[in-house]
Amino acid sequence: MTLQDLLSRLDNAQEDLRAAAAADLAHAWAGELFGSSARKVLSSAMTLVLDDPCAKVRIALAAGIAPCSDIPRGVLLALAGDEEEAAVAIVSYSPVLTDADLIDCLAHPSEKVGVAVAARSKVSPAVCAAIAEVAPPSAVVALLTNPGAALLRGTLVRLTERFSRDAKVRSELLHLAELPVALRHKLLHCHAETLVTHPLVLPHVQDEEEEREFLAEASDKIALKLAEAADEEGLAELIEHLRLSGGLTTRLLLRSLCCGQNRFFVNAMSALTGVPMARFTQTLASGRPAALRALLRKAGLPVRSHQVFVLAIEVARRRAGSFAHDLSLELTRQLTEQVLSELQDDGFSSETDIVAFLRRFAADIARQEARQVLDQHRQPALHAA
Repeated sequence: MTLQDLLSRLDNAQEDLRAAAAADLAHAWAGELFGSSARKVLSSAMTLVLDDPCAKVRIALAAGIAPCSDIPRGVLLALAGDEEEAAVAIVSYSPVLTDADLIDCLAHPSEKVGVAVAARSKVSPAVCAAIAEVAPPSAVVALLTNPGAALLRGTLVRLTERFSRDAKVRSELLHLAELPVALRHKLLHCHAETLVTHPLVLPHVQDEEEEREFLAEASDKIALKLAEAADEEGLAELIEHLRLSGGLTTRLLLRSLCCGQNRFFVNAMSALTGVPMARFTQTLASGRPAALRALLRKAGLPVRSHQVFVLAIEVARRRAGSFAHDLSLELTRQLTEQVLSELQDDGFSSETDIVAFLRRFAADIARQEARQVLDQHRQPALHAA
């Protein structure tokens, strides 16, 4: 086929024949089938194809030249802003689109073009940040499932701000191993808020007070579960996030202490009091009530809670002897049961909200221990089978 034959076919009245000629034109450009002197003619021919009223013709050109590294820039940008199918082909495969070009492509009216930008084999931090700012959920999901996306912390923060209520995006964010623990806590808390209307939860949440209690309980469990798995840096980040957001509550601190999560309790109290952790741990180990109450006041905890904290610290000290490590579920259950028993012996009313609160998570600890025992019992049976 000569260059003249190719150019004449582009003038055919039949759309299918022009589309085939456009595909051959792209093939001729990509395969360098003609000499260098013909390249200018081929470039001009491609420019004229951009004006073809038939989308099929332009799509055929885009599909053929998309992988080329030397597409004339005018042709490249025109096709990137063309019909959806043509634009997707260029955006998906062109190696020469710059970050600025790709960011401009996010303004394309078709969501599929944004998805194509997010799904490229490599997505730079700048493009990731732009997607986080303006792209719809479909493109964000494509970005979060793309191993070639360079997701910086600022981008993850923005995605969390925009899409914490979007179930699909939230799920993909939570699947990211590199997601900062503070953002993970925020997303899991949002997930808990959606559960309030779940058919299994709704019968137990009949008014605003019960809804607040459900969310507070869920938030506490989420925080302690994340703290349990976090390294020292992650734990410090989580505690600072909770402190700034008002989530470092008296009930969470009491729960962490009575549930044997000493790492969280010591780190959180150190952050609230400004007392170094080593010194704070020494004070706990000493068991001196006056020193403990002074630290509780410094942390801003209400006076009515001090007796419970001092008692729980004393029971924990007698049971474990050290606050350097978290306790086992068995020790935690024993600790909570003893705290409850001694509170009631000291004359706390059974109607006291602190006692009721302790009873709730004592029952929860007992259930966790029961599940753990059964799981350990089942494992040998499964191995034997």
